[in-house]
Amino acid sequence: MARRRSRKAAAGFDVRIDVIASCYQLYPGESLQAHIRVEVGKNRNGVSVAFRLPDDLTPVTSDVVDEAAVLPAPRLIPVYGGYILTWDIDKKLKSGEVIDIPIDLVVGQPTTDVIVEMTAEAFDFDDLTAESLLAQKQMELQIRAKGKYLQYLPMIYEDDEFMGRYLMIFERMLEPIETRINNMADYFDPQLMPENILAYMADVLDLDFDPNWPEDRRRRMVAMGIQMHRLRGTKRGLQQILEIYTGGQVQIVERTAQSMKVGAGSKLGIGMALGHDNQPNTFQVNMWVDPPAGVSGKAKTAYKKQMAKEMKTVINAHIPAQATYELSLELT
Repeated sequence: MARRRSRKAAAGFDVRIDVIASCYQLYPGESLQAHIRVEVGKNRNGVSVAFRLPDDLTPVTSDVVDEAAVLPAPRLIPVYGGYILTWDIDKKLKSGEVIDIPIDLVVGQPTTDVIVEMTAEAFDFDDLTAESLLAQKQMELQIRAKGKYLQYLPMIYEDDEFMGRYLMIFERMLEPIETRINNMADYFDPQLMPENILAYMADVLDLDFDPNWPEDRRRRMVAMGIQMHRLRGTKRGLQQILEIYTGGQVQIVERTAQSMKVGAGSKLGIGMALGHDNQPNTFQVNMWVDPPAGVSGKAKTAYKKQMAKEMKTVINAHIPAQATYELSLELT
């Protein structure tokens, strides 16, 4: 039964319409329910709704008059290639009012797999012309003529209707598993994998990140996991991991000087170094980080102190044991 209700609507539109179905893949003889929703953005005097169906879908209608119905019963108009269901809502509609219309349908008997299209439309009241069209929404369904498992049986069963329908039971049960297997590669793509698998992959790659990070940063970390292991202990690898952790700018300056020559052909020995500020196995880490929105004053100072502590833990885990460093962290 169609029903109406009101709610506060966003300004800037006249009428919106949407349509969904209880199932998007069906077999011959099965039933489904489509659901139309019309939302009124501005006060208006009535609206007409049309639902266009192909002949592969038959609407279930009744001649019984429901006196308690909020909206009138639909008119069924047979047209070439299908049907049109229409509702004329001859009432004053207020801004924010929502009209829900459920439609029961039955799938026909196509001989081949087909993709069918249904269209929901809203018009000015009692004027189903292109000029008065207010909103439109299309939806597609897939109708499969036979169970695909028949292809795995001997040819003698190809036209066996009972066997086809019998195998459809198992096909429907196993479809979620098949879909998961067919899309297995997506479960290993850091940009597509579900969040629970994202956390699992981080554990597999021995990555440690804050669960409060934005999702895009966590996905970036996992995507670069293998590369970060290859670059572990290098300047480039440390810079990448710190940029991911902070979301800011990172500069690493190694404290080394060019070898000096004494005389025409003399060279310094291995492990010796000369020059101002030249300390082997040391480097400077400069970081510029944006503080969270709304953080200021003492809270900003505390955040900077906590961030510096966390970054030292990260740096210590990704540098050679003999290396030492100094950290400079500034909040921008």
